[in-house]
Amino acid sequence: MKEIITGGALALISAVLFALFSPVTEKEKQKKDGRKRFLLALPVYIVTDIISAFIALLNDVSLPETISLILTANFIFLLGAIDLKHRRIPNLYVGAAVIFRTVFIIVQGIAEYDLAGIFLRSVIGLAAGGLITGLAYVISRKGIGSGDVKMFAVIGYFAGGVAVIDILVYSTLFCCICGIVLLVTKKCGKKDSIPMAPFAYAGTMLYIIAGM
Repeated sequence: MKEIITGGALALISAVLFALFSPVTEKEKQKKDGRKRFLLALPVYIVTDIISAFIALLNDVSLPETISLILTANFIFLLGAIDLKHRRIPNLYVGAAVIFRTVFIIVQGIAEYDLAGIFLRSVIGLAAGGLITGLAYVISRKGIGSGDVKMFAVIGYFAGGVAVIDILVYSTLFCCICGIVLLVTKKCGKKDSIPMAPFAYAGTMLYIIAGM
């Protein structure tokens, strides 16, 4: 019961904080629009975080890893919202995520007496996510955006090497299915681009729901 209460509390706190810092446009900086944006984003964050916390606790994942999982899901939803609306992933958000994860690695490493191991797994994840998508970026001649490369590198930094590969496979599958549907329904052409971050969020949630 204690773990469930802790996970639920973390999920709710994280949801509120991420909803408050969701991306805004110039018009949305007005108070009324800001409140509307908050109310629209909050339910998604709450559902995301509760699912993440519940699945993590069911699989006996440690509290620090549960927190990291919740933050990963929130981070990807945030980037997905930005990418869907503005078709870009700002370096500010990516950089902030890297800094936050680095600090969290230190805290988690000290708490679990495994700083070197946790740091190594995170760096391997960052390299795996960045190199795989970076190679795809070069081969496809910028068929995917540089922001997507940075995004998957950060996902790997949070989730680790094995997890980021699974998430990448799920995300690509979702993106391909959506692309085929859009082409068949003539909602877009062969030369049109599709934002990847929303599918990365879907892939992350599938990875979590599948039991990690």
